[in-house]
Amino acid sequence: MLREFLKYNLVGVINTLAGFGIIFALMFLGFSPIVSNAVGYLIGSILSFILNSRYTFREKNLNIELTISFFLTLLLSYFLTI
Repeated sequence: MLREFLKYNLVGVINTLAGFGIIFALMFLGFSPIVSNAVGYLIGSILSFILNSRYTFREKNLNIELTISFFLTLLLSYFLTI
């Protein structure tokens, strides 16, 4: 349980750094903050899903219900933050 907790937090740090890096890179390239944030959030979310599924929780078979549930939750949280 502690091992999963540490892996989950490590994935969170990697995901946050990647997401912010994408956001700031796109803004530096002239994209609007809204577009940059949406793209960074989307790519960070995909990265989070893949890393947590495969590395943290070692899921071998990702079913469609799990995938849809994950991304609907992220979509809801994205719209709650804007």
